Amino acid sequence: MWTELFDGIKTFGSLVGLATGGFLIYDRLIRSRPVVYLGVSDYKVDLRLKNVTHETVIVDEIRIAPPDYLRVARANDLITLNEDRQLSFYPTTSGKDDPRFEGNFVMLKPQEERKFALHRFGGFEQAKADNKVVICCRWENTRRPWFTNRYVTVRTTVGKVKKLVDAAATGKV
Repeated sequence: MWTELFDGIKTFGSLVGLATGGFLIYDRLIRSRPVVYLGVSDYKVDLRLKNVTHETVIVDEIRIAPPDYLRVARANDLITLNEDRQLSFYPTTSGKDDPRFEGNFVMLKPQEERKFALHRFGGFEQAKADNKVVICCRWENTRRPWFTNRYVTVRTTVGKVKKLVDAAATGKV
């Protein structure tokens, strides 16, 4: 009788340990990740990033596939607004040797939400409505480094983005 009781306690303890490990992985990888979605404002489509945790989150890479459809505007906290304008107006001459101009670097304070306009290129305007667009953001928190890169993704189509633009233009959003 005692051996059956001890075996039951060991089994229960093992299940609780597995559940704790599963919750830890869920907490670190899924629950604390920033929320990324598309929104509209000022007749444009925005990429919106929202930090849902109580610590600062850094988004250090924003990739859009295919790259000739869209570009994220002003998504680098290391450069000023004028430097970003310089980069967009004169891409061949501005900041070649300055590492700040390479890529994106966005800091989201606790519970903060920020939006960045998506500039549309000619390839986007000529694309079919069912072409896929994938926006992938690499992020990390500042409290504990993680052993692997963490990503959040927005998957949409060209047609859905164009409908968002049309809805913003007619004032329905």
